[in-house]
Amino acid sequence: MNEIDVQGMYKIYDLWPQIAKNSYGNNDPMDYKNIDHIVFAGMGGSGAIGDIFSAILSKSNIHVSFGERIPFAKNC
Repeated sequence: MNEIDVQGMYKIYDLWPQIAKNSYGNNDPMDYKNIDHIVFAGMGGSGAIGDIFSAILSKSNIHVSFGERIPFAKNC
């Protein structure tokens, strides 16, 4: 495995369930009032979920990016 995955990414993938569990258990309140734009970024099939959300929430301000660049964020 180390010959193919020289950076050891499989170790990170193996941690995803624990990362998700830790994130789900985080009860810090979030303020969503000032969110006015959502960006789904992914290459190829990874961006497909953005198309699905964009279709479902068609009246929302959602941008789906399939390329190497994401849209410029104003006021950041």
